[in-house]
Amino acid sequence: MEKPPVSNADYIVPAKIDIDPHVLAGKLTGSVKIGIGIPDNAAALAGSSVRLAVNGKDVAAEIKKDAKGYQVKADRRAFVQALAGQTGEVEAKIAIVSDTGSAFVGTDTVIVKTESLTLSVRGDDSVKAGEEFSLSYAVNGAGDSMRELNLNLSYDPEVLEFVAAESAVKQLNFSAEAGQPGRVTVKASGTSNQLFNKETLFTVRMKAKETEAARSEVAARDIVYANAKKERHAIADAVHAINLFFEAREIAVSGEGGASAIDSNRGTLRLSAQVKPANANQSVTWSVYGLDGEATELASITPDGLLSGNSKGLNGQVKVIATATDGSGVTGELTVDISNQLQALTGSLFGAEPAWAAGSEYDKAFDGDVNTYYDFKNGAGGYAGMDLGEGAEARLDQVRFYPRKGMEVRMVGGKFQGSNVSSTEGFVDLHTIGEQPAAGWNTVNVSADTAYRYIRYYTPETGNANVAELEFYAAPAASDLMPE
Repeated sequence: MEKPPVSNADYIVPAKIDIDPHVLAGKLTGSVKIGIGIPDNAAALAGSSVRLAVNGKDVAAEIKKDAKGYQVKADRRAFVQALAGQTGEVEAKIAIVSDTGSAFVGTDTVIVKTESLTLSVRGDDSVKAGEEFSLSYAVNGAGDSMRELNLNLSYDPEVLEFVAAESAVKQLNFSAEAGQPGRVTVKASGTSNQLFNKETLFTVRMKAKETEAARSEVAARDIVYANAKKERHAIADAVHAINLFFEAREIAVSGEGGASAIDSNRGTLRLSAQVKPANANQSVTWSVYGLDGEATELASITPDGLLSGNSKGLNGQVKVIATATDGSGVTGELTVDISNQLQALTGSLFGAEPAWAAGSEYDKAFDGDVNTYYDFKNGAGGYAGMDLGEGAEARLDQVRFYPRKGMEVRMVGGKFQGSNVSSTEGFVDLHTIGEQPAAGWNTVNVSADTAYRYIRYYTPETGNANVAELEFYAAPAASDLMPE
């Protein structure tokens, strides 16, 4: 025979489990028999039993040791409750822990047609402050010859108010008494048919007070029922959570860090809206207008409140409006100064070819998509630029660029250049990228003294002209710099 395993507090021994009956239907009273067979070489570890666990939950039981292992007589009600409401074919994990510290564990499949008793609750999940709402309660599961049901309803009296409770079943003895604030004692008695498996046993009417509380709950606790044998058993709590809301009354709009200006070219400002009271729907829609209430090109705003300057060199003030989405029509607004915006240059695109692969041509540096990029076939000699057109020469003032993601280092030593000869000759260096640019958008000030027709980015020796986006901006006209 094999040497028995050494006992320790964490030792688990596989066991053969046989549950009788295999089909659990109808009543909750009585017992469930469980045979637990242990390996011959583990007999020395058996000792006397300490406790029974079903699916990890302790279950009251009579446990006797025999030559083959253990014979268990478990409380049927506790056994079903340990299965946590599962029905149909259920795998029950059985564990016996002996006084030696060893656990004998195994599984068996039972067919569960009996549900342990529960109290269910139905009702609105969202309630407007100041309005009444109803909750409907019912007893579900095995009848167990129920004759009486007692429970306490608890709630926050600062937020909710009890209005009334009534039975939905004729001839049922029913009472609901409000005692101390936030507590109602409910009692119901009658036949099992009156108490059990009705769609609604009783209804409770509550009122949400006009507070700024965003959430509350009504909890049925201390639930106990008595059966025909006058046995009393507890039922799990039934808690109903409620979201409380008010219509918006006021909206305060603010900029991140208290800012109310965009003072850099193509800059952005994150805006937030605080809807009051606190339990009002906090979602808003954003819009931006001129101070006269008309549409504006000075700025644009995203659905999540990111305000952006323009690419047309327009400066001034805008009015940002946040509108409540609850239908109340309430709005909030903030005036934002827009300054130092520059005119984006436009023209015909040119660049070195061929690209490393299809889809990475030079025009990808101007397509407005930071996920695409220009990738020249050779490490050196690549460039991407713009022909502003005859008579449209401009002094380059600023360049915004977005490196190819993960390839920022390839732009070190790259140059921004201008020419009045052609798209391939006569270029003059206007700015050289001296260090690795940041991932994302970068801005460099050029302040060229001469107006150029051709403007381009020229790659360093091993850069493959890698760049995701290029934006060229003209210096403001002299009239734009004159004080008013």
